[in-house]
Amino acid sequence: MISPQLTSPQSHVKLMKYNLLNYSGADTITRNPYLREKISSINPDIILVQEMTSQAGVDGFKNIVLLNNYSAGTFLNDYDTENAII
Repeated sequence: MISPQLTSPQSHVKLMKYNLLNYSGADTITRNPYLREKISSINPDIILVQEMTSQAGVDGFKNIVLLNNYSAGTFLNDYDTENAII
């Protein structure tokens, strides 16, 4: 008889929302290290961001700020709002 391995489910999900104010990913000297420090201190499971300027910004944020420790959804360029889920 084969028994399925049981694992306990995660009891909560830590969600973080951050307005990045026209983030393009270009500011690697001050802004990216600051964001990395703030986000890593909270250690969220899911990050919702606002005011990304492009998919390249999403990719840069994921790779440079989050050190590729997260997956990213598609950049949504809507009328007067730019958002991404990471």
